[in-house]
Amino acid sequence: MLSRRSFLRSSTAGAGIATWADQLQDLTSTFGSGTEVDWDEVRASFPITHWELLHLNSGSAGVMPMPVLTRLEELTRQMNAMAPYEAFALWQEERAQALTRLEDLVTAPPGSLRIVRNTTEGLNTIISQLKLRPQDEVIISKDIYPYARNAWKNKMTHSGAKLVEIDLNLPNSDDKVLDQMFAAMTPNTRVVHVSHMTHREGHIMPLRRIIEMSRAQDVLVVADGAHVVGQVPLDLTAIDPDFYVSSLHKWLNAPHGNGMLYVRDESFDTLHPFPSSYPTESNLPSQYDHLGTRAFQVELGIGPSLDFHELIGARTKYDRLQTLKHYWTSALEEIERIKWHTDLTDAHSCAVVSFSIRRIKTGELLRQLREEYRIHAKMVITFQGSAIRISPNVFTSKQELDRLVQAIKSISMS
Repeated sequence: MLSRRSFLRSSTAGAGIATWADQLQDLTSTFGSGTEVDWDEVRASFPITHWELLHLNSGSAGVMPMPVLTRLEELTRQMNAMAPYEAFALWQEERAQALTRLEDLVTAPPGSLRIVRNTTEGLNTIISQLKLRPQDEVIISKDIYPYARNAWKNKMTHSGAKLVEIDLNLPNSDDKVLDQMFAAMTPNTRVVHVSHMTHREGHIMPLRRIIEMSRAQDVLVVADGAHVVGQVPLDLTAIDPDFYVSSLHKWLNAPHGNGMLYVRDESFDTLHPFPSSYPTESNLPSQYDHLGTRAFQVELGIGPSLDFHELIGARTKYDRLQTLKHYWTSALEEIERIKWHTDLTDAHSCAVVSFSIRRIKTGELLRQLREEYRIHAKMVITFQGSAIRISPNVFTSKQELDRLVQAIKSISMS
């Protein structure tokens, strides 16, 4: 993992500054074996833990641990110490290795992933490229991300196709979700858009079953996995979506401006070529590489993010996030005024949970959490009404969640 240490150290400016490789080496000896992780050491790796507020909104955007931040700073200095494209040329092997490792993490076919800036950009790319006819129908559910909904509405305006919106009444059982989607399908249905994990409730959809049902009807599936990579184990080969997009800056803790795009080989012919690609690349993932000058160093930050992720272990991290979820939610079980907007079973949620308190306006609840208890959370609008979304991360301690629980209990008794 750290075999390139000597090269990486050469890019560090300033004597006495620990390189990202040094920091990772230190963490390797202190994190533990991968099953016995020292979570205090993990916590100490994140500068966000020194913020004046308790950060419980990883669902909006993740933050980098120090080794990733240090490497990003090293790369930024290096790119500005020579012609930027010379630096980018030097980084090609490292960039390719990072993509290969990312493919291993999500079990994607070799060479199938490409880097985008975030899930929204990836979805915009797919939605804008899809070949739709005026008679075609696209099914979306009301839980999808607002920007994705906007993209589909704009697509309908230009293509003449029909947008069909359904209400899945989340949280709901897998069978009922499938029944509602199947009931909305007609012979004209061309595409189904699914949030693998919804951004408001953190509800995990039965994506594989949706894909099987849709493919049997010759319907394409666009999957929004913004909250999945780095939080929940993902096997793209087993799930086999037509299109899958995720953000890497949320739960993988990569530098902001990193996402991934996957297109199934057999689904390329349903897309118009990427605008800046060469004609010979119309059915190849490489068509998405032609993006012009950008923050090349940000893409290189994927590698150290994977290093940090692997030090903890994907399964260990997932188990920790589930433990944190159950820790704070179970402490509130006896509070009758609490309304859960999330199915708390492991099969249907992980770190992201939404709740409200009956007879207290959600905006007022958000204000009290921030101003009176110094807790940063997010207000969302779910199928059941407005709610507070809580999304801790591996840097969150149980003592901090005790603080959240006590705040909620005190507010609920007011």
